[in-house]
Amino acid sequence: MNITYLGHSGFLVETESHLLLFDYYTGTVPPLDTTKTLLVFASHHHPDHMNGSVFSICASHPAVHYILSRDISRALPAHYGIEEPVFVSHNQICTVENCRIHTLRSTDCGVAFLVQCDGKTIYHAGDLNLWLWPGMEKQQSYSMMRRYMEYTAPLREYQIDLAFLTLDNRQGDAAFCNIDYYMRHFSVAAAVPMHYFGSTEIADRFLQDPSSEPYREKIYKMEEGENLTL
Repeated sequence: MNITYLGHSGFLVETESHLLLFDYYTGTVPPLDTTKTLLVFASHHHPDHMNGSVFSICASHPAVHYILSRDISRALPAHYGIEEPVFVSHNQICTVENCRIHTLRSTDCGVAFLVQCDGKTIYHAGDLNLWLWPGMEKQQSYSMMRRYMEYTAPLREYQIDLAFLTLDNRQGDAAFCNIDYYMRHFSVAAAVPMHYFGSTEIADRFLQDPSSEPYREKIYKMEEGENLTL
């Protein structure tokens, strides 16, 4: 797989015969191989995950399909002339162009995507994150943790080759808990942090933190525009 980090939570993943474009918000999408099928995913309606310009960027591709969370207004793709996007809800399984897509419920809005394609299993969490905040009341924290563990539980069934996981620096050190949970409870071969608000320095701190030691070699920090081959 070849991965390009577009910024924030946006990634382009190239497999043997597919291009998977996740949660485009910002950055430059590189030239798209027109011999491969392009699947465009948007996990929810928040503007840092669903930028309508992605429809224009991908319009000229000869084999493009859009998989959008159902909370995204149907008027948005229609405005760009997209006639038949696939709208998905959480806990749904569907197949698009030989890719099996399993959606998980988010702890915020929309869905997370688990995509099996060309022999690879790729997970994009969207906003399925352990949203713990400084000063959060204990009962709120417990409620969030219960929902988070419930919503991520389906991942136990999978061997995940690549996971895009939230590391949001607005949460301070509580941000570490999200990736730590994924890496300790699920089978993840490689993980790329995402959803930075500001500096990516929090990823360096996380990789230096003792909690990440058991799986540190599986974490790949990327900067906007950077490429990674796995």
